[in-house]
Amino acid sequence: MVAVGRREEVAAVVQETTKLICTDTDGIRILDYLDEVVAKNSVPGHAEQQIQPAYDFVLAEQERFISKGTTKMIERYAVFRSYFESRPPLRGLHSLGH
Repeated sequence: MVAVGRREEVAAVVQETTKLICTDTDGIRILDYLDEVVAKNSVPGHAEQQIQPAYDFVLAEQERFISKGTTKMIERYAVFRSYFESRPPLRGLHSLGH
């Protein structure tokens, strides 16, 4: 059996985690792993070490598909890029070459 204090801690974690569930622009529910809650609870340097490389990948792939003219993938990466750029904790991300 879980102690009362521990139960409250677990309930608080569950409540914070549920805040990460949102509806994406295409109407599908997602786990918003770029949310402020994640940023506030991440180790120092998380955005620079983990998120920036992911964002760089999205930008590079979008450019690659633009150069190939692959419309479907260009659109997918445009949505993905928009997701990254819309997250308040990540507004400090740098575009490739900057």
